[in-house]
Amino acid sequence: MLRLLLVLAFLAALAALGIGQFMVKPKVDELNATVTTVTGERDKAQGDKQTADKKAKEATALAEKAVKEAVAMKAELEGATADAATQKARADKASAERDVVTKAKNESQEKLARWEALGLPPEGIIKIKEAARKSEEERGIVVAENKVLLFDVNLLRNKLKKYEGDTTDVVLPKGLRGAVTAVSPASDFVFLDIGSNQGVLERGKMMVHRGGKLVTKVMIVSVDTNRSVANIMKDWSQGDLTVQVGDRVMY
Repeated sequence: MLRLLLVLAFLAALAALGIGQFMVKPKVDELNATVTTVTGERDKAQGDKQTADKKAKEATALAEKAVKEAVAMKAELEGATADAATQKARADKASAERDVVTKAKNESQEKLARWEALGLPPEGIIKIKEAARKSEEERGIVVAENKVLLFDVNLLRNKLKKYEGDTTDVVLPKGLRGAVTAVSPASDFVFLDIGSNQGVLERGKMMVHRGGKLVTKVMIVSVDTNRSVANIMKDWSQGDLTVQVGDRVMY
């Protein structure tokens, strides 16, 4: 009986095993297929990723190359622009110099044409210019001599008036101006930086100003070539103002 039960149990186990295999096998096959599919997709994804990484590296390299080329082109463009600006400046300078030379040439031709219209050869023009220069020099000498003679005449007239007791004011050169260089301790007289070379005469009277205001009046008592001494005319002193070094004198 026990043996029979063991046989029946074995047969039941075999039947259960067969039924289990019959029901589980499709699931296992399905799982295997799924695993195969997922593995293939994973391998494909990895391949795509590697391809994408390679393309990204290539694109990055191309971009870096393009940037370097752009920088080089920019530098080259800047250099070309600077060269063009330099060339333009040189051209403008040359054009300006050419215009100046052309203008001078045209003026010279016009002057030459005017002289030729007068029937004068170049030698005659040179002689005329030389004569004009000498005439101008002689005129300057005459003017200087006349100035000296006029001063001498005024000096003699002034001395004559002094001896004759003439009290009329002495006439000094129009616009005569100078400055006070020193003042006596007692403020009785002053030294001026103008003298006979500037046309100063004894007994000539000049106004003393400071900052546009009248300070007093002085009368010349002694004259040297480039300096003179003058007495302060107290009646003309303005209030408490006293003559100071640097005050301006004018006629």
